[in-house]
Amino acid sequence: MTEVKFDPLQILKEDLQDEDHSVQIEGAKKIPVVATAIGPKRARKDLIDFLSEYLNESSDETMVAIGKAMADVAKVVGGAEFLGCLVPLLEKLAFEEETVVCDAASTSLGSIIQDMGKNEVEKQIMPILERMANAEWFQPRVGVSKLLPMAYPKASEGSQKTIIEWFGHLCKDENPMAKKAALINMGNLANAMGKNKIRDNMIAKLKDVCAEESDLMRLHAVGVCRHMTETFKESKDFSAVLWPIVQKLAEDASWRVRKELAEVIPQFAKVAGPEMASKEIVPIFVGLLRDKEAEVKIAASGKLKEVCYQCKKDVNQVSEVLGELMEDTSQTVRASVSAALGEIAVLCESKVRQAIFDVMKVAVKDEDSLVRCNTLESIQHVAKNVKNPPPPPPPLPPPPLSSF
Repeated sequence: MTEVKFDPLQILKEDLQDEDHSVQIEGAKKIPVVATAIGPKRARKDLIDFLSEYLNESSDETMVAIGKAMADVAKVVGGAEFLGCLVPLLEKLAFEEETVVCDAASTSLGSIIQDMGKNEVEKQIMPILERMANAEWFQPRVGVSKLLPMAYPKASEGSQKTIIEWFGHLCKDENPMAKKAALINMGNLANAMGKNKIRDNMIAKLKDVCAEESDLMRLHAVGVCRHMTETFKESKDFSAVLWPIVQKLAEDASWRVRKELAEVIPQFAKVAGPEMASKEIVPIFVGLLRDKEAEVKIAASGKLKEVCYQCKKDVNQVSEVLGELMEDTSQTVRASVSAALGEIAVLCESKVRQAIFDVMKVAVKDEDSLVRCNTLESIQHVAKNVKNPPPPPPPLPPPPLSSF
């Protein structure tokens, strides 16, 4: 009996050319398996040639699957020196009209860039990034923003200046999606540049973001500052470079920006250190806790434990606002505060701790069951960690009998 040999590539071709789109998509997901089965040489030549031609007749869903698969195919083409064979195919996908297709291609391109050597990035990637950054359609300009921070460390000094120039144009792009993508990735590029170049090139761009007319764009400045703390890890650097921008964001007229700041303020407190956090950041945090917008208060109250921990024992300013928050109309705010009371009390001095005990006495009688449960857990936490814990709360009244 003769043995029948199957060609994995031929089976893939049949799947991708099937009339059923689900079969095509499943076939595309198996491309890395096929590439492994046929070996590096055929993967680089036969597989890529077929896929490049096939893209002309494939659906968007199939192209997304192909774009994602290329990151895994890159591992079986024979090494870093052969990764360039995938670049033309991914560039073709990056220029498709559908954003999801471009995004899949950009993600795989980013994976390839990280595995490439500096010479390959300079010769094979930089020309593609230039075409994407200056593309007529916005989709490639969206995709290139995530690639520029990855290419920057491997680019030559001249190309690094060019990358900064491209990125500057993207931050002012007329298309809101392209502009948003640039702002989201600004922190990543800044960290790739290092302290000195951030001061020279990126801080001015960050200040421009803070001055944007749209609050949906300004709120990205908060994320950029948070990302930059990875570079400005020392308190003195954070204070000199990022703190003035954070202060301005805290005064922003938009509740969205203030809410975004409340979400990440523990990170700023950590980088600033206990002394600066107590003197500079806590007053801003208290302002967020007292914000007129409920969404901001909810976000800030959820960060009580983290901020107080960074301030260590100097949490008196925060403790002063706890009573106000326990009278807030928002159940979410009261629940967040009641959950944090125990840990805050442990950090406080004994004189301030008594005031928190008084807040607990009010919280344990709250109309909301979650607030009451959180308060009881906070009391238990204090009892385990403080020598003179508060007296146990009075027993809760029994629920009223149902009338029939």
